[in-house]
Amino acid sequence: MKTNRIKTEALTLMHLDGKRKYIGTNNKIYRKVIINPTSEDDLQKFCRNYFRIYNFSLYNFIRRLISFDAVIVYSLFLTVYLFSEINKGITKEYVFIDTTISLLLNIIILVVIETLYELKLLKDIKDANSQCYLRIVPKMSYFEKVMTKDIKVGNIIRIFQGDEFPADAVILYVKNNLNAVVDSFKIDGLFRKSIKYPVDKYKSTNAHFTLFSPLLQI
Repeated sequence: MKTNRIKTEALTLMHLDGKRKYIGTNNKIYRKVIINPTSEDDLQKFCRNYFRIYNFSLYNFIRRLISFDAVIVYSLFLTVYLFSEINKGITKEYVFIDTTISLLLNIIILVVIETLYELKLLKDIKDANSQCYLRIVPKMSYFEKVMTKDIKVGNIIRIFQGDEFPADAVILYVKNNLNAVVDSFKIDGLFRKSIKYPVDKYKSTNAHFTLFSPLLQI
């Protein structure tokens, strides 16, 4: 019953003209944004611009540690350090040990700095995507044999999954068969987990398409 009430309230919010509205659970905020795309490419561009996702790349992380600038810094440090130690009359054995320890410390410091950078990037993206708002993820999903005649490119459908809040997804591709039943379609702006069937849909106005985005200011 509680889930049904939340769904009902969420559907009601769709008809608000750009206003923010708090619903009972978790103080979710919906932001209504009007766009007017003229083609599928425009829709895809809109989704790419206004939905962000964090992807950690170990390859890029390591590449930044051994970048050209980092190698120059390492080389200059080792050169200055070696000359200073040798001029002090320290034996080569101790110079090697000290240099190794110092180099490891510098690498550790760089790893910490890069880790903090990644954490800040993750936090910024999470803040931009959520902001007490319905979580939408830019993951392309594919549906088959959908029994509806109202699915068209540019329309928005509302999808539920269990007790989750609904997600609003824009339709980017539609393929119809001879029986006027949608054979398959693709959408963007969906939950991370796989969702098999949309349980609700609505049409956009003639002049505009409606999409919810947490990244635009009201």
